[in-house]
Amino acid sequence: MEKEPVEKAVATRLRRARLQLGMTQQEVAHAVGFKNPQSVVYIESGRQAVKVSELLRFARLFDRSVDSLLGLENDEAAPVVLWRDRGEAAAARAAEAQFIRYCRDYAQIEELAGRRPAPVSLTRRAKPATYEEADRMGEEYSQMMKLGSRPAIGLLSALEEQYGVKLYAARLEGAGSAASAKGSFGAAIMLNCMNAPARRSYDAAHETFHLATWDLFPAERVRCASGERRSRVDTMANRFASALLLPEKALKAELRSRAPVSDWSYVDYVTLAHEFRVSAEAMVWRLVVLEYVSEADARRMLRSPGFCAAKQTEARDTNEDERCTGYSRRFVGLAFECLAKGRISRTRFAELMGTRLCDVDEFLAGWGYGTVEADETQTGTA
Repeated sequence: MEKEPVEKAVATRLRRARLQLGMTQQEVAHAVGFKNPQSVVYIESGRQAVKVSELLRFARLFDRSVDSLLGLENDEAAPVVLWRDRGEAAAARAAEAQFIRYCRDYAQIEELAGRRPAPVSLTRRAKPATYEEADRMGEEYSQMMKLGSRPAIGLLSALEEQYGVKLYAARLEGAGSAASAKGSFGAAIMLNCMNAPARRSYDAAHETFHLATWDLFPAERVRCASGERRSRVDTMANRFASALLLPEKALKAELRSRAPVSDWSYVDYVTLAHEFRVSAEAMVWRLVVLEYVSEADARRMLRSPGFCAAKQTEARDTNEDERCTGYSRRFVGLAFECLAKGRISRTRFAELMGTRLCDVDEFLAGWGYGTVEADETQTGTA
């Protein structure tokens, strides 16, 4: 007599998890491996019992634990992921699932290493109402985070080390350019490792605005309405990012040492942008805000073939400390510490790093770590 209500409850949780990810029943059927999409319809309606092997695949797809789908632990809602230029839906959903899984793994590794951060909060209490207020907020955060005169150089390490933001870089082909999320794991930012360092720094600054104002702007106000290029909140995030990475005092000090902006060639804009580790476009628009360049001139410049040709001289920073391979250096370091101290097994380490068990030593060497032989019998936690 109790079997039917349990199956109904599981069916309800599976349907809710699917809807939270915005997936269709046909998409779920394909991902889980059903030959007939009707199987998902029957399972969600409670007319067909779900097998253990199927439940494991559902849990993996929905990034939930089996216990949560069975109702044995709290069924945590899937964290909201806010995208910058969200792309194709299926690609974005796949990237989101990978992103959230990484964040939860990161939080678990912090706990196992005894290094769970108690970060200073990025959260802002007062909602910026105008673009000018977003500019001032960017300046304030640049000072608060003690980023100095070239903020882009230290932004990523400050976000992770001082504020506990989990950083993840992924190949976001077709999915979007960047994203941010908050959940039980804390705050996190996903960047596109296919972008140049200057673009990634700008995206990180943009997402910092969303994390700081997470509870002030509902998600529907952040996302663009149909047909809009960007929402007003997203434009505020751009203004914030420009002010954070190009603080007025530091930029004006640099400008005073150069020829008047009115006499500049395209190369001068590109060179200054490279010195601040930002894109040439970001530099141009910041100079518009500071009234060194008119908006009309900026638009003409950005469309000019000469400006596009000058941008080809933008050099990539080949001396980045942060590898752009998905995992942040801090995450890999904590996982290595757990492995070396026997808190996770080599099998779990390989799983976390997305590598084969036989390639763990090579992976470690690539990150500058030595070989570790963990005792599999002493790794009961993870």
